[in-house]
Amino acid sequence: MTKQRKCRVCGCTDEAACPGGCSWADRTRTICTACTQVVEWIVGVCRDMDQGRSTDAMSAARVAVRAGRLAGRRLKSVGVELDDPIVMLTVRIAEAVTAGAWPRAYRLACKLRRRVTGRPAGSPLQRAAQRQRRKGGGA
Repeated sequence: MTKQRKCRVCGCTDEAACPGGCSWADRTRTICTACTQVVEWIVGVCRDMDQGRSTDAMSAARVAVRAGRLAGRRLKSVGVELDDPIVMLTVRIAEAVTAGAWPRAYRLACKLRRRVTGRPAGSPLQRAAQRQRRKGGGA
């Protein structure tokens, strides 16, 4: 008998996928593509707004709504408490977006991505530079 795999964000399984369908986004089958796409979208919009590439008010509203939906799905499906780290991060992102604090929203979104996907923030070049600095060499 195999162990039932479950998305660590929304709680979907092989037998009960997300509405609209999803698949596994990683080899360990611990996060679904639906949750990964939402998190990556939130990070992308927050980055664009923080860097001044977009000032669309509708994007801000969509980020707040999607962050809220992600938190709601986690609360309903996984049965976690309100003080769950992922729920708290999504709520804080929605608050920062509502306040127009895009640098803070972007930092929180990157933190959410690290928590959900295990991927570090930044581009591969930025991560390589960070590793080089930690080793004691380079800029």
